[in-house]
Amino acid sequence: MTSCRSQITLTSDRLTLRRHQFSDVDALSSLDTDVEARRFTGGVSDRKTTVEYLRRHIAEFGNGASWKFAVDLSDGGGMVGWCWLQHKEIIDGFEIGYQIDRRYWDQGIATEAARRVVQFGFEVVSLQAVKAIVDPANVASERVVQKLGFVVEREMPWDCPSGRVSIYKLERK
Repeated sequence: MTSCRSQITLTSDRLTLRRHQFSDVDALSSLDTDVEARRFTGGVSDRKTTVEYLRRHIAEFGNGASWKFAVDLSDGGGMVGWCWLQHKEIIDGFEIGYQIDRRYWDQGIATEAARRVVQFGFEVVSLQAVKAIVDPANVASERVVQKLGFVVEREMPWDCPSGRVSIYKLERK
């Protein structure tokens, strides 16, 4: 891992996770306009919203409450998604979140990225627990957190397709 608040880079077998750059706007905009990929993450965004979102996440990266990593294929294949660790008051803790380009679904990339970001949260940020907000209808996302050892902490109403979400929790060992 490379360290410095603005230059944190994480690696895994197939991935490099790094701070977003403005040059990510096209890849991020492609993710944000994919209706199927955004079905469980708040709906699609236009390019202007994506640019504002990108600016905010670049500015907030590593501020103690937010790390949103671009997920790149280590073989030079470019950005295929994002994975974040972000404090959320509504769940009283840090949330792991992720989105992977549909062309790379079912390849374990979300699991690999989330595993590495959770490890970062425990080892570098010194978190005692990480949580995940998952719409039960999002079976793929449920599989990701379950593979990592998260367990359901509680359920709560949410503005999502199911009308409720499961709050998963993984405690540091």
